[in-house]
Amino acid sequence: MACNLRNLLAYNVYRAFRNENPDYPYFRTILPKVYRRRDTGTLAGLKVWPETSPLVDLPLEATTV
Repeated sequence: MACNLRNLLAYNVYRAFRNENPDYPYFRTILPKVYRRRDTGTLAGLKVWPETSPLVDLPLEATTV
C-alpha cells in the first residue's frame, strides 16, 4: 500500500471531522498551513454538507489556533 502526503493530510482532516474534534493533535499540527480567507480568517476549501450537519461549525471553531 502506497501512502503519500495528500493521503496523510486528508486522513487527519477526516479524523478531526469524523470525531467532531477540532483539537485532534495531528489536525492542529497541519491547521496553520491551511489557507484562510483574508477578510474573515475562516478556513477556505473546507465545506461541510449538508447544512444541517452538526459539523458545519467545525471549520469556524478550528480557526482559533
